[in-house]
Amino acid sequence: GLESITVGISDFALNKKLKILPNPVWKVLSILSDESIKQITVYTLTGSKLTVQYKIENGVYNLDSSLLKPGMYLLEINFANDNSVTIKIIRY
Repeated sequence: GLESITVGISDFALNKKLKILPNPVWKVLSILSDESIKQITVYTLTGSKLTVQYKIENGVYNLDSSLLKPGMYLLEINFANDNSVTIKIIRY
């Protein structure tokens, strides 16, 4: 019991440092984080890895989602400290 609670709290603390806007997204998804981001990966709900382009401007990662078909995707963000977080995003 206690371990899963601890994991939940640390995930929550991690999420508070992370902003992903807008979600649902139409063209550009902006990702802001207090932690250094090592890699951003987008997956379909069935686990297929998709190639997406992103640019870093003033510490903001701007991900081009215009090539994604409308639907739900999983955005995996890997941080320099080896933590990672996966968030559902919607492309409309």
